[in-house]
Amino acid sequence: MAGKKIPNIDRLIIASYRYLNNVLALLIVFWLIRLFDVFVIARAFHFPSGYTGSHLLGLLYDSYFVLKVAAIFFLPYLLLSLLRKQIAQGFFITVALVLVVANLLLAVYFASTKVMLGSDLFGYSIAEIKETLQSSGSMSVVNVIPVVVFPILFLVIRHYLVKVRFPNICYYFFYPILGVAFLTNGYSVANASSGLSSSLASNKLGYLSIKTYDYIVDLGVMENAKKGVIEVGTGDVLVGDAYVSKDYPLLRKNSTRDVLSPFFDTTKVKPNIVFILVESLGRAYSGDRADYGSFTPFLDSLSKEGLYFENFLSTTGRTFGVLPSLLGSLPLVNRGFMELGSSMPAHTTLLTHLHNNGYKSFFVYGGDASFDNMKQFLQRQEVDGIVDSHSFGSQYEKLPPNSQGYSWGYGDSEIFRKVVELQKVNDKAPTVSIALTLAMHDPFRVKDQDRYIRKVNRFIRISALPIAKQSFISQYVKQLSTVMYFDDALKSFFMEYAKLPTYRNTIFIITGDHRMPEIPMATSIDRFRVPLLIYSPMLKRSASIASVSTHFDVTPSLVELLNTKAGIAPPKLVSWIGAGIDTMKTFRNTHSVPLMENKNEQTSFLDGDYFIAQGKLFALTPRLGLIDQSNADLYNKIAGKLDKFKQISAFVCSNNRVSPDSLLVVGASKQKSRNK
Repeated sequence: MAGKKIPNIDRLIIASYRYLNNVLALLIVFWLIRLFDVFVIARAFHFPSGYTGSHLLGLLYDSYFVLKVAAIFFLPYLLLSLLRKQIAQGFFITVALVLVVANLLLAVYFASTKVMLGSDLFGYSIAEIKETLQSSGSMSVVNVIPVVVFPILFLVIRHYLVKVRFPNICYYFFYPILGVAFLTNGYSVANASSGLSSSLASNKLGYLSIKTYDYIVDLGVMENAKKGVIEVGTGDVLVGDAYVSKDYPLLRKNSTRDVLSPFFDTTKVKPNIVFILVESLGRAYSGDRADYGSFTPFLDSLSKEGLYFENFLSTTGRTFGVLPSLLGSLPLVNRGFMELGSSMPAHTTLLTHLHNNGYKSFFVYGGDASFDNMKQFLQRQEVDGIVDSHSFGSQYEKLPPNSQGYSWGYGDSEIFRKVVELQKVNDKAPTVSIALTLAMHDPFRVKDQDRYIRKVNRFIRISALPIAKQSFISQYVKQLSTVMYFDDALKSFFMEYAKLPTYRNTIFIITGDHRMPEIPMATSIDRFRVPLLIYSPMLKRSASIASVSTHFDVTPSLVELLNTKAGIAPPKLVSWIGAGIDTMKTFRNTHSVPLMENKNEQTSFLDGDYFIAQGKLFALTPRLGLIDQSNADLYNKIAGKLDKFKQISAFVCSNNRVSPDSLLVVGASKQKSRNK
């Protein structure tokens, strides 16, 4: 008897049986990916020992994620099965294969970077993503093999499972569980307060999904803020000064105190200023009482002769924020201030301020200065010279390439050589030189690397670190070898610069752009912990300072120092986010400022004795450790400050309301053009 039509209700029941088999096949493959991650990927990428339990706990988070996805797609699957069984099956297989590949790629990304990929995925261009992948070696054939194997494995497992008819009791349990997964949220990601343990346990695709959703919601909020009118005084969440303009919500009277000149001699001179911005230089492995010991002996010796800030913070967890924050104390905005490109609002920076007072300025970077749109930002400041990987010259040598033949560009020693060369030919006018280093970045390859690896191993062996810490840090010898390479390059730079006649009138400012993520971070504030050293032959005394400051505070304090030291009048009105560096020697935090994890994620805010990040509230300890707090009212108060700041930033950056044209000191014709 052919062609008998099956009632729709029966077709739905049969489809629901098949759905359990499909979901079980996907769940098994996710478990296998987790085991592959724990026992193969983690070892290949040198994960620290002692975290296997946390890693295996991820089986639960993976299970929740699969069940959550299964719950979401259950109804579409049933409806498609009414059309044709093959359509429904093809739909599920397609979704499952995408999930398997994405989950595996995200596991490899996390293993390589030690940071879960979130909404920062949407903050970079295809060219920038490709360059990053090439540098890390993630595009190798070896990494592609599992991407082929696991989808095939899913198809094979599913092929056999769909033939199985489980007892009815299995279905009675399965669908209530599916209902619970549908009605709940967030359980694919572990508690954010537990650092590396939570990152290891979390399902990486679940994390990306949550961050993508948050990003989309935040975009809507920011779009509304761009169109809104923000009342005068709403900026007082930042530094508490008098805000003076309804049209420019960040504009306020400049009340920054000069706290640096008491450390300097009384010589009246326009000093040269050299910024050394060090890729991935974190406090965890540099400076006195570093968590894993200090691998920067020369920098440490220099810090004893300068002003060393041991509890200093970057404003972003990636390089994109260091130039606008450090040089301009400019607002953080979605994708970063520099990514606004030709739509950057009119603004002033330390560079424009000094350009108007007879200074020349130079920027030297070993890679492509177009990355993160640095070049366009610097051109807006009318920097006199920009040297990057396209313009070093044949006498300079690039960093060794990775296994795929790719090199980011020129190493730190070459960058410093170029800075000295530029200073030699520009010694008539006062100068601002900015060096952004490169070596402490994946793939962590430097010249004479074996020698530096031996130095790292010797340091660890003779250090006073506990055995557990020695064992932990020994897994990152390659990364730390680039830290010691940088330190040697810095030593050579100072030896050469000291020979220049302008050396005695130079102020050196050395800081990290962010902490190295490849060495796992214990807390959510670790990614921002960087050293700051202000060194100069003009200093009459040194100091080690434990109070907290950030990149936002550097330009306001330098402007006041230059007023005292060189008679360069500071602006009366400013739009700075920072209030100036705190030089109190004992620990305290007087600042209330936002921090930004990556280009599209901003959940962190520093407010007095407290810090929030990833929906959690923490109290600060004297060495910038974090203690979990349970105080919903306090969390909501600080989170409200962060939300207000984000909306102000979106408004001023989208409506050219950072600084009025009357305050611009350079490039006025370029900056005013957006007002017309």
